[in-house]
Formats: sequence, structure tokens, C-alpha cells
Amino acid sequence: MKILVVDDEVSILQLIKMNLEIEGHIPITAENALDALELVIKERPHNNFRCYVT
Repeated sequence: MKILVVDDEVSILQLIKMNLEIEGHIPITAENALDALELVIKERPHNNFRCYVT
């Protein structure tokens, strides 16, 4: 499952990413809302994100 993770604290972002990878997910990370929105728009029209974590 592709999951978009957004957090402005890089250490938290990396921790969540690592745990999601261990569980077999594909985490895509962004450090702020603007970057996250750009990623969502980039994925259109086939938005493959199944979950958003902020």
C-alpha cells in the first residue's frame, strides 16, 4: 500500500517511514503541506495513495 506521510520533523518522518517499510508498505514522505499537495497532484489522475498520515 502506498502511504503519504507528512511531518515537519525529519526524525519522526524517518521513524514512521522505517516502520511502514518493515510492514511492507511504500511510504512517500513530505516535510510540509505544500510538498505533500504537490505529490498528490503529481499522482493524478491515478492517485495511488491509499492512506495519508500527518
